[in-house]
Amino acid sequence: MSETTATFRYDVYCSDVLTFYYGASAGFSFASLQSNQQMLASLHTRTQLYTRGMLSPNAGLTVEFNKYLALYYRFQYDLGRYFGAQPTWETTAPKWNHGIAHGLGARMRFW
Repeated sequence: MSETTATFRYDVYCSDVLTFYYGASAGFSFASLQSNQQMLASLHTRTQLYTRGMLSPNAGLTVEFNKYLALYYRFQYDLGRYFGAQPTWETTAPKWNHGIAHGLGARMRFW
């Protein structure tokens, strides 16, 4: 799956160490199916490219220990709609779909 999005982000600096941010992304994701995905696929639909428009508000928190190391958390809600054909997962699904994603990680700077 690949994405092409435009992102807006606004940072609120709570202190020298703690930063809160919020924003949104809007764009398209493109998926081609793999044979190991559990879905109803024929030879025709396995090679098809599916396009999904999406709007994704997000928020997060960053804690910087120094200029070389930081920890971050990100929460994102994803609202999307398939354009044209859509994959047929094991059940019938509407063209509108949504999801929630959490991310936790470390950012390291080497210079």
